[in-house]
Amino acid sequence: IVSGLEALIVGTSATETDSQKATDLARSIQTELRRLGCYRMTVDGSWGKGSVRALTNYYKNTARTASATEPTVELLSDLFLHSGRVCKDPVVVRKIKPAKVASEAAPARKGAGNRKAARSQQQSSRPVAPPPDISGGIGIGGVF
Repeated sequence: IVSGLEALIVGTSATETDSQKATDLARSIQTELRRLGCYRMTVDGSWGKGSVRALTNYYKNTARTASATEPTVELLSDLFLHSGRVCKDPVVVRKIKPAKVASEAAPARKGAGNRKAARSQQQSSRPVAPPPDISGGIGIGGVF
């Protein structure tokens, strides 16, 4: 029954070699892990450290104990039964550069030229205005 299940899920045939079956099984599991949001690499059918890390991440997010880290048909069927994203996208934290103080950034200038430069910096730091409404104030509403 398990071999029939393997042919049904993985789509293998009797003429394929064991290495081809293993590659197809790994590729199918990687595809399912990617669908669930746990595998973020390219699906290549090579079961390596990235695949094991994705599987461990899957087990951690589903609060299950890791039974095995090798690809099996049972694992594929278990992954197939889940819907939605199990693993959330990683959060990227960017380091904020400390702002330079105006006195450190440029030497102080005396006179009216300094005020103009300060005014132009204030204008450029303002957010860009949204585009104008192209409806012309005409709204179409109601029940048709």
